[in-house]
Amino acid sequence: VHLVYPHITLGNRTSINQEYKYDPKYAGDLSESEHWLYGRVNDAYMNVNFSGFNLFVGRMARNWGPVGHYSLFLSDEPYTYDHFLFSWEHDWIKLSVIFARLEDLRAYGLDDAQRPDSITYYPNARKFLAGHRLDLRILDNLQLALTEMTTYGGPERDFDLSFINPMTFYYGLQRNDKKLNNGKWAIDLFYKPLNRLTLYGQFMIDDVIVNNDPGVNDRARYPDRLAVYGSVRTGDLLLKGLNTDLGYTRIWNETYLSRWTWENYHYRELGLGYPCVSCEEISLKLSYWGFFPLFLQNELIYGRYGAVALTDVVALEKEPFPVRPVTYNLVDHFKLNYHFKPCLNFFLDVLYLRKPAHYLNRLNQGSDLTISFGFNLLLTTSYNKN
Repeated sequence: VHLVYPHITLGNRTSINQEYKYDPKYAGDLSESEHWLYGRVNDAYMNVNFSGFNLFVGRMARNWGPVGHYSLFLSDEPYTYDHFLFSWEHDWIKLSVIFARLEDLRAYGLDDAQRPDSITYYPNARKFLAGHRLDLRILDNLQLALTEMTTYGGPERDFDLSFINPMTFYYGLQRNDKKLNNGKWAIDLFYKPLNRLTLYGQFMIDDVIVNNDPGVNDRARYPDRLAVYGSVRTGDLLLKGLNTDLGYTRIWNETYLSRWTWENYHYRELGLGYPCVSCEEISLKLSYWGFFPLFLQNELIYGRYGAVALTDVVALEKEPFPVRPVTYNLVDHFKLNYHFKPCLNFFLDVLYLRKPAHYLNRLNQGSDLTISFGFNLLLTTSYNKN
């Protein structure tokens, strides 16, 4: 359901799908898995816009970063979650603020950083997400974005107005007001030197170790927590109708993690940013439009992955990258779509994983090859009153 009026949009997209019960990250009730179909309200929102101001309340997927690739900061990897988003845009500047109450969870905390065994179990903790982003158009072919995000929470912790202040700094809230949170900072750079060539980069800082005390080398004991992504994209450069995307990603060993797992950067164990930690990937995506209405796409990913999960407590130990034991994987994802009419398209989707346990294969995890095919039919009606 999608209703559009002047200055306001209302939407709801609900899916009913048996495959949810095969997804280990599905958040719904599976107690009647032998008898029922399973559904999920994936999109449900109200969006109000007026003269450069935009107010969104509800749930939908977000990706603050490169199109068609997981953002380091805010990606569409997890299931959608309810959130509030405010933005203001004018000419060359855009300011955005997001706030969400995430899931309640059973959590762990490393109470003493000097004692790795000082782990405390918390049967029930709350979790929140907050962030703000400043987009700047320097030139028509050069854009820059500065982003700050944080996760915070704990037993009995609740909504805190200071985290949705668009002009504050989360590091300042922690140091000045003693409000614990796991802050992260990123810079995005978009540059289009040629009409058919685009360069995109994203660099994120979760934590950088600084030697503050004379004679104490903290950098030798504790690891930096960083992430970097870069891509070179072309359109019609090598062949008319062909889009190419060559990318590289590296997530450091303890990026996204915290001493308290309610601050870890995930929603129901799926990454709010990149889907993995202690990982390094090279990807090549080719999309061809030359046969339209037939569309072809293939993405090839090769990566290595350390023995770290997004749900772990930060170890505060400097280890070789990636953390041993290291696993390697090859992923190939092929898509074919035939757009027969604007309301009807047929699709074929083939996913191959050399190791099925890879994070990209949430469904059918026991199989290295998954094939899906079918059609999408869109039924619409409209009513206009002047």
